[in-house]
Parts: sequence; C-alpha cells; structure tokens
Amino acid sequence: MSVGAAELEARAREGALPPGAAAAGEAPEGGASPESPPEGAATAGEAPPPEDPDPWAVHEEALARLDGAAVALCRAAAAFLEEVAAASGRVRPWQEGYQDLPHLVASRYGFAAWKAHRAVEAARALRGLPGIRGALRRGELSFDKVLELCRFARPGEEERLLAWARGASVGEVRYRADQLRAAGAREERRLQASRSLRWWHEERAFRLSAALPPADGALLVRALEEATREVPLLPGEGSPSPLEARRADALVTLARAYLGGRERPVPATVVVHARWDALTRGRRGAHLAEGVALNPEVASRLACTSKIEVLFEGEDGRVLARSALRRRPPAWMVRELLRRRPCCAFPGCGRRRYLEIHHLQSFGRGGPTTLENLAPLCAFHHKLPHELGWGFRRAGGREVWTRPNGMPYGPGPSPPPEVVPRC
Repeated sequence: MSVGAAELEARAREGALPPGAAAAGEAPEGGASPESPPEGAATAGEAPPPEDPDPWAVHEEALARLDGAAVALCRAAAAFLEEVAAASGRVRPWQEGYQDLPHLVASRYGFAAWKAHRAVEAARALRGLPGIRGALRRGELSFDKVLELCRFARPGEEERLLAWARGASVGEVRYRADQLRAAGAREERRLQASRSLRWWHEERAFRLSAALPPADGALLVRALEEATREVPLLPGEGSPSPLEARRADALVTLARAYLGGRERPVPATVVVHARWDALTRGRRGAHLAEGVALNPEVASRLACTSKIEVLFEGEDGRVLARSALRRRPPAWMVRELLRRRPCCAFPGCGRRRYLEIHHLQSFGRGGPTTLENLAPLCAFHHKLPHELGWGFRRAGGREVWTRPNGMPYGPGPSPPPEVVPRC
C-alpha cells in the first residue's frame, strides 16, 4: 500500500515522517528513482531535441506557398481589371493630366505603355467573357495570358480556348493573337500616329531608337539585310564580323546611298569645331556642333573633303579674322581621279560606290589638294589611315599600305613561313 505525496508532506510537517523515507519525486541516496527517465531523454518542461527537416517537405511547403501567392496575385489582377472596366466612361483622365485611360494606367500605376493599352482592352473585353474572367480569378490563367487571349477571344469560344490556353505558354498565346487579330482601321491609325525616330548622344556614342508600323519595319529590315551583304570586312574584324556591327555599317551605307543618289547629290554635312592644333598636331580640341568630343584623327578624316573655315580669335574670344580653305577637290579633279582609279584604293576592295577622296599627305602636314596627293577610298576603308592607325602612301610610283604595327599589307593570303633546313 503506497503512501500518497500529500500524506507524506503532512506527516513531515507534523514530524511523523519515518527516518530514511524520501518524498515523492525524490530519488533515494545512492540510487535512481524507478520512475526516472532514461539518460538522454527530455525531462518535464524541456523541448524535445530538434529533428533535421525533410528537404522534400520544405520544398513542397515553399512551393505551395508560392502557388498560393500566385493565385492571390491573379485574384488581385482580376479585381484590378474589373475596376478598370468600371472606370471606363466614369473617370476623366484629362482632369488628372492624362490623355486617355491607358495613359492614366501607365503613368499612375507604373505599367509599360503597351501593357496599359492591353490591360484596358482586356478589361473591356472581359465583360463578355465570364469564363476567362473566372479562370483568372481562380489562378488557372496568368495575367499576361489573359491580356493576350482577350485580343481575339469571342463569346461562345471560351471553353475551347481555355482548354488550349491552360497548357500553352504566353508566347504561344501572343503568337496566335498576332495571327488571328487583323489590325483594324483604328489600330492602324494609332500605329501610324505613334511612329517615331529619335537620336541622342550618350557617353560619346550616337544612339538611335525607332518605332514603326509593322510593314514599314519589315521594309527597313529588308533594306538593312541587303545592305549588310555589301558591307566589306575591315581588317582585323575576322570573318564573319559581328552581325550587329555590320548592320550599323549597313545603316550608314543606306544614308550615303540616299545622299549620293539624288538628282543633285547632297554632301553629308557634319559640323565640327576644332582647334587648329587638333587638325595639324593631333591634339585634343575637336568636337561636334552638338558638343560631343571627337578623336583628332576623326576630325582629320572629316577634313579630307570638307570645307574648312579658320577663325582667328583674340584672347577674349572675339573673332578677329576669318579665312576659308578649300579642301574639297573640284568636280573636274574628282572625275579625272576616278578615271584613273575608279575603285577603292585599299588592296583587294574594288568597291566603286560610296567613295571618298583621301589626302595622302594630311591637311595638318600641309598636304595639297592635287591629283598626286589624292586617292579614292570607300567610306569604310577611309577610317583605316585615320582612326585605326594604318599607313597609306605612294612610293616609287606604287601605293603602299602598312598595318598599325608597321608591317606591309597586301592583298591575298599571307606568305607561307620560311622553312629553315636542319643541319
């Protein structure tokens, strides 16, 4: 018959606890309690030792949370499109400083301009497409898929389109939309009205950006592809040279062809301001009229066939005198030069179009504008003796080209290495 802990405690207070008796929960001296937990086990009030998490379980939990967040995002997107549809006709964008509702959505909520237009169109279309609207709200279709689907979906086709779109990528849906949706008169007018071309200078590089209707863009691409095939390779660029670089050369080629092919050819006028020692001694001090600094060798190349005006300035910057120097050879001299040498003088080039007249002895070294000091070079090879450090001179009645390292350059493959016989 065991004695309870409460009774033992009462006897101890009364002094009736037998000697050697232990209170409940205490182990006798020199022994362990029969109810003590095994060594290493957690006692009452202590947390069990942590177990290593199952990596697969962690992965599944994180993925489930991500899926839930995606569904919430789609639900929020559906609610946003419903509000956009409700705002159409109620909100007055011009009172907020915007042109129309897509402009407001793009500027106020940080959408790209093209996506804002798609979002407004989709919001209006979803009024008659409850199946697609419900699929977006449930997270079965993403926001981007719905924007593309609404470009061509019609009531009555939703079930078939939903079954296809669930397994298709956004790119596939967009491609089908581009195929099935013919540009209406309103969209065509929008494309024509939004065409643009702008250019600017950034870190001394000339940059160009254009937005064209699809047909005009295809025409430009075709012209660039054809011109790219005619662009000669510059030495050292390898074969083939980078496609982007050849396309850039092709664009310049088209500009030259237009300027030179008119009934009255228009010289490509580029205004350069240069200090006298920038042209004569290769020092800094040349820049475009827009303020972009130029390498002195670029200014020297442009001076080959340019009209040069020399302004003498006082210490205070006032112009004291003006003098014009004619560097452009007269028409009769150009005709005679091209009769003698009707193609580019670079070895192996042979191009007869887009030729520029090069001064063998540069302007800075007193080179005259005479037939003996002139040679035709195509626009691409004209850069070699200027910016790219090549040498070009006449010696003993023949033309000599040298690489930047001083080694002679000639057409055709390099000569085979000399074979030294063994002793």
